[in-house]
Amino acid sequence: MDTDVVVISGLNSLLSSLTNVVYARGRNEKGEVNYPLWIWGKNSGFMGMNIVDFHEFWGLLRNVLMNEAEVLGGSKDKVRSDQSFLGLVQEQYSEKVGDMPSPWSVHIGHGYRKSPQLLFDEKREAGI
Repeated sequence: MDTDVVVISGLNSLLSSLTNVVYARGRNEKGEVNYPLWIWGKNSGFMGMNIVDFHEFWGLLRNVLMNEAEVLGGSKDKVRSDQSFLGLVQEQYSEKVGDMPSPWSVHIGHGYRKSPQLLFDEKREAGI
């Protein structure tokens, strides 16, 4: 979780929500549970990571960046951040990423996002 993310909710149901995402993905060709490398949604600063297998991310990112360098002709003028790296890998390897389930896939910004931001929406089960 990014340091600028505030969770306005109890986290009791988060683990079961993430577990449901994992099992909904089914099994791979070897019959193993098809764990995503990470699960995220509208709030890119809040995600569930598969720490055991996350090392795979670096190989995927290397492939994406090498392909991008070929396309851009080696240009290095793009500024990158952790979330942009995650997004680049997700664009090329979407099967490696899970979608954060509702109600956890929300964001409420203040400042640079357009108003109004409904912080206390009666229909929302969690606020992030």
